[in-house]
Amino acid sequence: MAIIGAGFIGLEMFDAAHDLGKNVTLIEREKHILSRQFSPEMIHNVEEAIRQTGTNLQLNTQVNYISDNDNSYTIATNNGDITADIIILALGFKPNTEFIELPKLGNGALLVDKFGETQDPNIYAVGDCATVHHLSLDKPVYLPLATTANKQARMMADKLSGKETYLTGFLGSSSLKVLDYELASTGVSEWLAKQHHLSVNTSVINDKNQTDYYPGQEDIKIKLVYHPESNVLLGGEIVGKKGAVGRLNALAVAITAKMTTQQLGYLDFSYAPPFARTWDALNVAGNVAK
Repeated sequence: MAIIGAGFIGLEMFDAAHDLGKNVTLIEREKHILSRQFSPEMIHNVEEAIRQTGTNLQLNTQVNYISDNDNSYTIATNNGDITADIIILALGFKPNTEFIELPKLGNGALLVDKFGETQDPNIYAVGDCATVHHLSLDKPVYLPLATTANKQARMMADKLSGKETYLTGFLGSSSLKVLDYELASTGVSEWLAKQHHLSVNTSVINDKNQTDYYPGQEDIKIKLVYHPESNVLLGGEIVGKKGAVGRLNALAVAITAKMTTQQLGYLDFSYAPPFARTWDALNVAGNVAK
């Protein structure tokens, strides 16, 4: 089988197909999988792990057309033809907003304020058809995530019914399981910073998820993105086999609170041998970044 698109959905489909013992070809037009959420140096080990399963990972590969044969399909790409009995398209989508004439992003997402109001005071929009306010960028962006849509909807209901709302924006926090790896990201990535011409500093550490004398120690890699002058945290990526997602959630809280790298370095995380080292990996990341 072939999966076209190595974003969140494509990789989740790959993970399920691998568990079922399927022979998979994974096709991605960008140079790396999850290229908007993770930096190349963070995702390299995951790509290698995918290849080691025997999966045919085709990066930087553009699909030109698909032809239907008697018992299979042929996918014509810039790197040659690929034959598959099943093809899953995980190509993403664009907002279906052509029917309404209101200000939009280039992809068609309706521009809304922090509370989902469009330029027309009688029209509100949430979910995959609309933008959200990004906390670190302080501007509207497109974040088509289920968690985002759910929180927007509740916030809008509170706002329209006259209740107080505490939602002021999002970070695009997201996570994913690929094979034995946990991948998680939040806030401003280096890629997103470049897209919005935002000057940032970055740092990457390789550490361990727990003490070495307790069974189950694994590598964990953390990348921080922060303001070059104030050192205020803006975003981060964490990749590991155990404990990555939990640490990402803690990092999202730190970013929302506008903590600095120095504060992260001394944040009082809990310690026990099965869960961390005396200096948690996030502490180490904060101390290296400062």
